[in-house]
Amino acid sequence: MSEVENKTEAEVTEQVVEETTEKATEAKDNKKKEKASKDRKPGLGTKIKNFFKNNKSELKKISWYGKKQTLRSSGVVIVALLAVSVAVGLLDLGLNKLIMWIATLV
Repeated sequence: MSEVENKTEAEVTEQVVEETTEKATEAKDNKKKEKASKDRKPGLGTKIKNFFKNNKSELKKISWYGKKQTLRSSGVVIVALLAVSVAVGLLDLGLNKLIMWIATLV
């Protein structure tokens, strides 16, 4: 007679339940390990590497102006800056004179 034939039905059932429970426990442990490895945050080195990698790909997407357009735009900015500077300077000078005139009246 074989070993299985010597065991009672209850013993066989108990053995099957134990094996099934062990397999289920192992499957849960494996899922937890997989989830833990997925949930792990990347390290500082990985973050820096990804930053520069993404930065490089974004810079490739930009349409850069030519030299002529860049110089023209820079000239417009410089002229606007000078105009606003002169306007603020004249406003300051005028308000300063006004305050001094009011101060002499008092």
